[in-house]
Amino acid sequence: MPRVHVFVCDNHRPEGGRPACGDRGGRAVAQALTEAVLARGAGGRIAITRCQCLGLCFDGPTAVEYPAGRWWTALTPALAVELAAALD
Repeated sequence: MPRVHVFVCDNHRPEGGRPACGDRGGRAVAQALTEAVLARGAGGRIAITRCQCLGLCFDGPTAVEYPAGRWWTALTPALAVELAAALD
């Protein structure tokens, strides 16, 4: 069982509404984070899950780590690689 679980918002909304993490690169962030975790050999200890809205739409892409309860906003794929190192 993983000891850390990170949820990365990949929500999409129709054009003209509130911003959405998926439209700002949420999927690329989740992919980069997953690849970085696997490259570190931490795949069994850290789980990455794409999810819908985490509520910080104007600050996204957003992720939250459990059980620590740490939040990250304005993520990019490059920052996701740094995040992977901080998780392990």
